[in-house]
Amino acid sequence: MINFIKGLSIGFILGILLAPDSGAATRKKLTRVGTDIRDDVEDTYTDISNSVSDKVSQIKDEANELMHTGQQGYSSFASSQGRL
Repeated sequence: MINFIKGLSIGFILGILLAPDSGAATRKKLTRVGTDIRDDVEDTYTDISNSVSDKVSQIKDEANELMHTGQQGYSSFASSQGRL
């Protein structure tokens, strides 16, 4: 991800330096590209955040299920010990 952003930045800078546009047109391009980069970073952050959140919820559910199974097993074991 960091390498992608570095590459994007280098390409952007080279494109601006080599472009034969006026100062006003260059500023508009800078604003547009900066906004696009910001939007892409925000989208990537949101995607990663949602993915991590979903994975954490899945792990919590699995942990709760294992704990419940362990409690049932312990209860069964404890009650069988009382009968001996």
